[in-house]
Amino acid sequence: MRILLDTNVLVSGFTTRGLCGDVVRAVTSNHDLIICPSLLVETRRVLSEKFRMDQALVDSILDLITEAGEPISEEPLVQIPIDDQDDIFILSAAIHGGAECFVTGDREILGLESVEEMKVFSPRQFWELITGNEG
Repeated sequence: MRILLDTNVLVSGFTTRGLCGDVVRAVTSNHDLIICPSLLVETRRVLSEKFRMDQALVDSILDLITEAGEPISEEPLVQIPIDDQDDIFILSAAIHGGAECFVTGDREILGLESVEEMKVFSPRQFWELITGNEG
């Protein structure tokens, strides 16, 4: 499957142990990860500012994401009824990249359930989809 993991999932996957880490590993090992410039910029900002990570470690994480992912353009922007305009760039890249799934912890985006043909999943929902396990 072609999948875009939102910034919150990537950051959690690289900063904590647990479900998001499992999701990141599963996607990078067994699926096609879609990335875009806005996703990388936002991931760098969150890791640097919120988590105060050393820049060398941030660079290493971004290198891993870049090596694992397929870069897709965000333009032209897709019209999506959400308040956070920054998320429109990432969602647009997912649509242009033919993503089948968008995995996020963002409640507003989760409320959409789908954007065009792309399904929106929480990390838990996505994990259940790919493993066939519930709970």
